[in-house]
Amino acid sequence: MGIIKLLLRLGLFGSGLFLATLTIVVVSSRANIWPSGTDLAPTDVIVCLGGGISYTTGKLQPMVTQRATTCARLYLSGKAKTIVFTGAGISENLPSAAALMARHAIDLGVPDTAIFVEPEARSTLQNALFSLPQIPEGSSVRVVTDSFHLPRSWISFYWAGYSDLTVFPSQHVKGRRKWGPNSKTILREAGAYWFNLARIPVYSMALFFHVPNAERVLD
Repeated sequence: MGIIKLLLRLGLFGSGLFLATLTIVVVSSRANIWPSGTDLAPTDVIVCLGGGISYTTGKLQPMVTQRATTCARLYLSGKAKTIVFTGAGISENLPSAAALMARHAIDLGVPDTAIFVEPEARSTLQNALFSLPQIPEGSSVRVVTDSFHLPRSWISFYWAGYSDLTVFPSQHVKGRRKWGPNSKTILREAGAYWFNLARIPVYSMALFFHVPNAERVLD
């Protein structure tokens, strides 16, 4: 009976943590809780997080195009000096999400001299780690992604060593929200918090034992 009670308590505790995480994701998905672009102080660098690419067309999914559009508009309004686009592709033979986002930003008027492309990251933790070498030490950084993804992104970038860090939701496009997460996306995002948390000590152990390509455990 003692073991059963312990398992029940652990189950209730785990369920409570997941519900708390789910609440964070649902609340953060509401774009109107975040500041508008006009309220932002300028930063040195914007880091734009990549995402899905259509397997049929090879083009960015709408939510990712929206992130790139938001970053371009922030840059063009004087809110940053540089944009780092980060994200891998679906195939080594096709452009990365970062390259596609950069191309979209250039089409919107951002000069290519203000853009850096990081084409290897396959997770939020890797977005943070792999973008860091592109950013001069001491720079202020603003991470742009979908609003539901912002809290986990902040945690990931803070863990990677960013100190002067802010976040901004890509839903703010001309003051309107163009895309929102469905229930499946919200549930997956809530689970991703704990998946990330589990991978961090594994990555630390891989570094300690000098495992080659230790960052691959963060894919």
